[in-house]
Amino acid sequence: MKSFSNKLVVITGAASGIGKALAFHFAKENARLILMDNHAGNLKKTQKELGAQVLKTYCFDVGSYDSFVQIAQEIQEEFGGVDVMINNAGVALGKMTAEETTMDEFHWLMDVNFWGMVHGSKAFLAQLKDKNEAVLVNVSSLFGLLGIKYQSAYCSSKFAIRGYTEALMAENRQKGLSIHLVHPGGINTQISLNARGGQKEYNQIFHDKFLTKNSPEKAAKVIVNGIKANRKRIKIGSEAHLGDFVARLMPVSLINFVQNHFLKELD
Repeated sequence: MKSFSNKLVVITGAASGIGKALAFHFAKENARLILMDNHAGNLKKTQKELGAQVLKTYCFDVGSYDSFVQIAQEIQEEFGGVDVMINNAGVALGKMTAEETTMDEFHWLMDVNFWGMVHGSKAFLAQLKDKNEAVLVNVSSLFGLLGIKYQSAYCSSKFAIRGYTEALMAENRQKGLSIHLVHPGGINTQISLNARGGQKEYNQIFHDKFLTKNSPEKAAKVIVNGIKANRKRIKIGSEAHLGDFVARLMPVSLINFVQNHFLKELD
C-alpha cells in the first residue's frame, strides 16, 4: 500500500508508545483512524490531540475475543470495513525466572501480547481480504528473535506472534492483502517501567540500558515506510537488524554473547 489517504486504520495499544506515534504518523498521511486501548484517560487524550481524524475509540481488553468480534462487526456496518489493522498492544513482566513466574502472570501477559494479536487478526481478516488493497501488521520484538533470561513469558509471546504471523503470510499470498511482522529493538516507551511484578530497580535499569535507543516516532516512521515498501519483516533499530542476522547465522552463540556482554548488570 503506497498511500493511506482516506484509508481506515485500526491501531491497538494506541494511547501511548509506538501505537500513539503510529496514530500521529497515519494522521499526517490523511488516514481515518480508529484507536483502541485499555487506558481510558490516555486514549481520550490521544483522541483529543488528533481531532477529527479519529472516527472512533474503543477502550477494552484485547484479550477478549468476543469484544473484538463485536467491534469488528460495528466497524464493518458503520464504515464498510477496515483497510489497515495494526496489532500493537503489549505488556511486560518485571525480572522473574521461569520458575518464579506464576501461571496467572504468564496467562495475563499471553492474553494481551499473543491472544490480543490473534483476536485482532481473526476478527478483521475477512474484512481485510474483502478489500482490493489491505494491510495487516503484527508487532513482535527483538525478543521474538532471541530469548533472554528473566523474560520467559514475554519472549514466549513474541516468538508466538512471529510464528502465527509467518503462518498467516504463507496462507494469504493472494494479491491485495499484505501482512507485515515488526521486530522493534530498543524503543523508548514505558513498557518496562510499567511492567507487572519483579523489581522496580531492574525495570528502570532495563529501560535505561536497552529501551532508549530509538524513539516511538522513529519506530512509527520505519513501520509506515516498511508497509509502503512491502517489506514483510520490518526491523527497527540496529540491534534488531544485528539480532536477526546473528540469530539466523549462529543462534546459540548469539544467546551466549547477549547474556555475557549486555545482561550481566541485570543479575
